[in-house]
Amino acid sequence: MTDQTTWTRRRLAPLRDLHAADLLERTARWIDRRAEVQPEPLARREGGILRRTPMLHLPFRRDLGVTTEAGRLLHPRIDTPLDPTADPRPEAVARGNFTLSSTPFQWQAAELRLVGDPAGFVWAPLRIWALEWMQPRKVDEAPDLIGAIHSVGDPEPTRDGVRMRIDFGSAPPACVGELLEAL
Repeated sequence: MTDQTTWTRRRLAPLRDLHAADLLERTARWIDRRAEVQPEPLARREGGILRRTPMLHLPFRRDLGVTTEAGRLLHPRIDTPLDPTADPRPEAVARGNFTLSSTPFQWQAAELRLVGDPAGFVWAPLRIWALEWMQPRKVDEAPDLIGAIHSVGDPEPTRDGVRMRIDFGSAPPACVGELLEAL
């Protein structure tokens, strides 16, 4: 069983760094094409109203908002591949009264599985965590990143509980530790 600090340093930091570098590289490419780039904008409907997920009613961020020279607005999604050097073996991390089992994942496409009867799940702590981590934060290493998660998908039923997709965006690995506390 691995402690959370070791797990964060060994597993999470490289994933986040790989995705942040990809976000910055794609931003630079669009800027080189003379596009206006807004990093990690909140998704909005016409009239500026936030778009939200159906069940948890959470807003979500896009990877980039790009306005081309021709005036066309694009929202490219950045899918950073798995780190080919990542250790493929599952790893267990003890946290409070539960154990987290981790396998390699993409920072922008993590799958969270919760085991148990979904009728007994309390979603408020998860929603608070998501809303807090969607707020822009100062990111020292890259001013073009806002340090926020991008989305928490609505729970989907599985045979033994639910699964959810999380896009950790440009948030630092500390957000995962706070997610575990919320859960």
